[in-house]
Amino acid sequence: MGSAKRYINRNNLNITPRELFDNDLTELLSSWKQMHIITILAIDVNEDVRNCTFTSRLKEYNLTNIFQTIFGDTIPGSHIRGSMPILSIYAPTSLSVTQAGILEHGMGFQADHRNMFVDFDEQQFLGAPMFLIQAPNRRRLQLYDKRVVKRFAESLHRHVVSNRIHSKAKFIHDHINGFSKEELSSKLNILDHQVGRVISMAEKKCRKFKDGNIPFSPTFVKDIRNKEFWLLLIRRYKGLKVSNRRIRYLSTKLNIHDP
Repeated sequence: MGSAKRYINRNNLNITPRELFDNDLTELLSSWKQMHIITILAIDVNEDVRNCTFTSRLKEYNLTNIFQTIFGDTIPGSHIRGSMPILSIYAPTSLSVTQAGILEHGMGFQADHRNMFVDFDEQQFLGAPMFLIQAPNRRRLQLYDKRVVKRFAESLHRHVVSNRIHSKAKFIHDHINGFSKEELSSKLNILDHQVGRVISMAEKKCRKFKDGNIPFSPTFVKDIRNKEFWLLLIRRYKGLKVSNRRIRYLSTKLNIHDP
């Protein structure tokens, strides 16, 4: 309030801080209305929201007192030491309210005012279904691991040969003048799709992505390692081929001495 008074005095305005706030807010609401922005306003009006000028003024912007619409004039006092409802939530009548309520003092967030809540119809509130956010693609191929690079190259060569990619590309190159623009575009698109598919098939021979399959927790990771450790020991006991390095690594992580 003090900063508002200083602003008014500095600009020689013949207006009260309350009137200045109301004018600025309604000007903002007017601009949002012109841009067809749906507005929901939760505000402490500091006067009876059931019959104050502020509530009447908001009706010009199609904003109504939700709790007065639902409960009528039986809205309880907002402040712990007051009897009038001085805060509310205003929303357009076009939004469907699924449920709303006013809590007792001391319930919800601790404050000297009652807590209020409103739920709107999700589809109507958000509009069209939200766009699916695609996870960024990661390459399974790791160039710093020569074994993985070799495995990828061998798999890619095998798929290229089996799908006759070279012969198809050579056929298009040798007969390029005999195709119409539409035919050439169709054949190149088909070839491009096959090249992408064989690369994807070759990458499946590279590293596996484990993240996202299970929720992470230190306890869960320890249980998984413990299970893997004892299964490796059982395989080793049976004379099967296992990685001694992996056993030593797990025994260190699990603090198991002399496995």
